Amino acid sequence: GLQCMPVMRRRILYTAILSCGAVSIGVGALWFQGPWGRTPGQGPFAYLHYAHMTRRDAALLERLPQGTAIAPPWSPIAFGEIIAQREGMQVVGGPGAMNLGDQPFGPLQTALNAFFDAATPDADRRAFARAWCVEYVYCPDTCPIGRDLLDAFLAAPWLKQLARSGQGRIFMVVLD
Repeated sequence: GLQCMPVMRRRILYTAILSCGAVSIGVGALWFQGPWGRTPGQGPFAYLHYAHMTRRDAALLERLPQGTAIAPPWSPIAFGEIIAQREGMQVVGGPGAMNLGDQPFGPLQTALNAFFDAATPDADRRAFARAWCVEYVYCPDTCPIGRDLLDAFLAAPWLKQLARSGQGRIFMVVLD
């Protein structure tokens, strides 16, 4: 279509198309995929920006002992993935476990979702922790869990708060 137009109009349209493309690439690279305007745990593709967590979460992760942990699977940032990168850590469920382990992802993820559902009975949570040898429950500050769920964790006699930073918590599992 540009070939049929007069040369001057063609150059103007060609320049406009290139300019719009450059602006689109710049916005995509700097805003959607990059650091500009990023609020930890929020915005487009938050789950891909692990580095954009609160300082409180960074400090809390330093206090997480080695062992087997779980983190909320529905969080905008996959904290299970962050925890799994730490030496001596194993994480139950999460995106990194999808079709890579000896367990089907669907049932495991459903059970993990139930663990972090405030309506789940304490006995079911305890059974999950026992079955999967969970030692720590990580609740992030960047994407905090709801008050009802936090109250349930605080009331559970088998979960002992090990550390706290902002709205984030680490609970140690203490089973008989």
